[in-house]
Amino acid sequence: MTYFPDLTPHSYTMRFEEKGVLNVGWLGEGQPFKTGSTSVDFRNALKTLCENPIHLHRGCHQCEYCPPQSSNNWTKIGNGQIRIRGEDGLWYVAPTMIYHYVYEHNYHPPDEFINAVLNPKEIADDLSGWR
Repeated sequence: MTYFPDLTPHSYTMRFEEKGVLNVGWLGEGQPFKTGSTSVDFRNALKTLCENPIHLHRGCHQCEYCPPQSSNNWTKIGNGQIRIRGEDGLWYVAPTMIYHYVYEHNYHPPDEFINAVLNPKEIADDLSGWR
């Protein structure tokens, strides 16, 4: 999967930076990431979002931090995105792998994203109406 540092302008799907749209959870092997505990409420809300992805990609991405023999469990592979707009008006774009990273690898997303997941102003349900 392509690595993007958290809270950088999103450019993955559009091939150009989108104003007011930030990356979260685009982790890559060899790149450091913040760890720490997250609330059960956050993990449950994130799981629900990741079960209904948008902008599905061809194929899938397997977790680079898990052993190669990992099963085809959806939490270990991903092929889509979630997009949430927070109270701050910013959109946050994350791969569906983010749930696995949080749950299995103790990834701690930025607080702004956590707040957006817990209190979304808007959740994208397709690319035609997400902005």
